[in-house]
Amino acid sequence: MLSFPPRFKASLALLTFVVVIFSPSSAPARDLSSLDIMKLKVQASMGDWGAQKMLGAAYSNDNFGIPKDRIAAIKWYSEAEASNDYKKEWFQAELQSEIGDLYREGNDQDKLIAIEWFEKVLRSGDALNISVASKTLGDMYRNGEGVQADKELAIKYYTRSAELDNHRAQFALGYMYCEGEALVNDFKAGLKWSLKAAEGGVKAAQYNLGVGYITGDKCTGKDHVLGYMWMNILSNVNYKDAEVIKNNLFTMSPADISKAQKLSQECITRNYKDCGH
Repeated sequence: MLSFPPRFKASLALLTFVVVIFSPSSAPARDLSSLDIMKLKVQASMGDWGAQKMLGAAYSNDNFGIPKDRIAAIKWYSEAEASNDYKKEWFQAELQSEIGDLYREGNDQDKLIAIEWFEKVLRSGDALNISVASKTLGDMYRNGEGVQADKELAIKYYTRSAELDNHRAQFALGYMYCEGEALVNDFKAGLKWSLKAAEGGVKAAQYNLGVGYITGDKCTGKDHVLGYMWMNILSNVNYKDAEVIKNNLFTMSPADISKAQKLSQECITRNYKDCGH
């Protein structure tokens, strides 16, 4: 029989309420009634961390039968994040990320505050949230969201996220190195990160590699077999114009096409790992 520590048992009633309302299953979570909200606000005003977190989640989107209220969501998430409740420590980086995301939706001043919250996440020990926050900071500095665009800082944040296996960050990093967005082009690094993103299932990375191998860009070099391989994989899921590009490779011999098709099947079987290499 399972045994739980006393402090865990003390939170079971509130946890049950969380699971009922915020079910992670595919079935839609039920709407919150005005009575639910009132009860949560009473609990939250008494310092209940769980109720504060639930109110933050409820107000941060339109999925629970109440209108989205960004300011209210920030208020309740911030109170939960500042709580002395020991349970908060398990979710602190997640709360900081949620607050950062909400501030990011606002004006330029809000976006500066968002950056401060994402920087807090980077000081946590939560690898998953660090990965996501680093990717977000990379996007913000790359695009100049609330700050002057800074490609060098974007590279720094994308690299930290990519090293934690965030595939979207790997794609962004590979693109910047290959397409001249980085201060110094590093085609070897560009190919490395593009391949990692493709291995992670990022179709845009797979497509760019395919185009690169067909046209012979500086990151990939020319290799029609590998180009066909990626386009063949993508044509199976009707991605962009992959089918058209593949069928226009008239210079390929039947033997090379057969080889590329075989590589495609091997690549899919290996879940995109070490495809053609």
